[in-house]
Amino acid sequence: MRGSPSSASTLILCDRVRTMRRLTQVVPGPVRVLRLHYSEETEAMRRELCSRPDARELSRQALCREYEEEFRVAFVALMAGLAEEHQGFDWTVMPFTSKNPLSSDFLQNVFYCIVIARVLARETQTLVVLTGNCALAAQLVAWGHEHGVRVVAAVAGTAAGRSRLKHALPVAIVAAFFRTLLLAALARSLRPPMRDGEPWLVVVTTMPQSAVGPEGYREAYFAPLVPALAASNSRALILALIFAQPVKTILRLRRTSTPLPVVPMEAWLTLADLAGCLVRSLRQWARMPRFDTPAVIGGVDVRPLLRSTVRETCRSAGFFRHLSVSRAARRLARSRRVSGWIYPFENRAMERALLLGVRDGDSRATLVGCQNAALTRSHLNFMLGPREATVVPLPDVLFTTGRPVRDLVVDEGNFPADRVRIGCALRQARNSDAAIPVKPAQLRRVLVVLASSVGEYVEMLMFVADAFRAGGAVEGNSDVQREVRVRPHPEFALASALRVTSLPADFAYHASTGSLADDLAWADVVLYASSTVSMEAVVRGIPVIHVDVGHALNADPLFGRTHGLRWAVQRPADVAPCLRAIEALSEPDYLQRFNTDRAYVDEYLVPADAQRIQTLVETARCPT
Repeated sequence: MRGSPSSASTLILCDRVRTMRRLTQVVPGPVRVLRLHYSEETEAMRRELCSRPDARELSRQALCREYEEEFRVAFVALMAGLAEEHQGFDWTVMPFTSKNPLSSDFLQNVFYCIVIARVLARETQTLVVLTGNCALAAQLVAWGHEHGVRVVAAVAGTAAGRSRLKHALPVAIVAAFFRTLLLAALARSLRPPMRDGEPWLVVVTTMPQSAVGPEGYREAYFAPLVPALAASNSRALILALIFAQPVKTILRLRRTSTPLPVVPMEAWLTLADLAGCLVRSLRQWARMPRFDTPAVIGGVDVRPLLRSTVRETCRSAGFFRHLSVSRAARRLARSRRVSGWIYPFENRAMERALLLGVRDGDSRATLVGCQNAALTRSHLNFMLGPREATVVPLPDVLFTTGRPVRDLVVDEGNFPADRVRIGCALRQARNSDAAIPVKPAQLRRVLVVLASSVGEYVEMLMFVADAFRAGGAVEGNSDVQREVRVRPHPEFALASALRVTSLPADFAYHASTGSLADDLAWADVVLYASSTVSMEAVVRGIPVIHVDVGHALNADPLFGRTHGLRWAVQRPADVAPCLRAIEALSEPDYLQRFNTDRAYVDEYLVPADAQRIQTLVETARCPT
């Protein structure tokens, strides 16, 4: 990923139409346009710039796919080196250190910086980047100064006032302290009584993924495990990490009967624990970590981005939250005799805080991680450097959903082979019958599955709106009308995306209100960008279409699958021809593709049965 930009290059970064007009009027010659995210403002700028005869738009999707594989290797090496250099709790629990693009903007910003540097190395035309990302703009200004490139950064951002307040006063940390203090008082009565006897098994979950409502408790990650533990009268409890509406959730838990005790994390925190978390977080906020060692990737020193990311992390409530999770786990491990912990494994910063707290409280307890969803090329949190496993907290045993994941994380991800075992898919409700589905003659009912982030929601909705305007009539076959249903992810409300952008008036759709099983029973075809639902669809014989919305790294769980029921598109105009191609499949071709996918998914998502669940429980109860 090398290349030196020409000193004649000019880079303009802006996020306002008026600013863009003023800057581009004084730029001679042709321009190239690159939009890094969708908003109504950036779309207006893109349309106006691309109406110029001397302008050419660059495809973000094409650039991402061109550089992503080389970047993946380089980024894992960079972060592994930083992990070895900056060992310790403070570094380990920073979200960006997990390499997960959903936990922090750091990976995406580094990637875009390198892509922009490579584009400017190709030719000397002015490049106009449409973005409101202040951290990326500051990094590119520093890079341009180093390489003699003229960089004009007219990026105001969207939260400058809040950012200045956060830098001036530790408001977020103090607010998090009082909020957690309230939650601890409300949740304390949910702690099970201390009794001698069989040691406890702790199952960790998160809310709102898991939820408690009028119908009772619904477990997201360990649905078949919880009733099995309850039926066996095992001494077990569910430790809940609540991320949304915590007061409302705790009050519901206090008046709801659950199969196992569901205890919020805050219930285990004492006043001394919270005071310690506050003092340490304030010390971290006041301190300004500096990184003087170059952090070079793709020929670009990304220290400005690294410093700004660390600064934002230290001055947010995130460090306090992770520290309180660690203290709660330590308190639980010391106050109850716990034989083992089972938790959903994604190798994120909060999991690392949990592990460090458990091991500080009781080094004999067994920590079992359960990988729970399909992996994509963007899941760098499952990729370790050659020596990184010796410096980051990992579970004693990691169960994967099947053999393909086990082979991936060991062979490519450098996870210790003796710790990784083939488990089962506890999160996915698999249809175990071998019924052969019937291929629909026309794909009338289109299920659009949203996931990952609000940003993906916006990109996906605008893409689908362009493809299915005016009821989705297909060119050349106008009697076929597509009914579009949108299914949001439980973690992100659809309203969050609709506040960011307005959909075209001639785009007809309705939002899902039922279960995933209901939606898949309804759908003739599924459109997705990053969701594991794609696997659950093809195993039922439902064709799926991957929509490339421009993730920095490919987020398709079915990447590389070309002989099954998965297709891919990069432009809205490609959707209609793709649907017609699927409809034109012969019955033998369709059945061959279905059988190929079913065999693959059966190996990838091993169904959970009583024997596999018992193996998981016995492993967790076995002392290390």
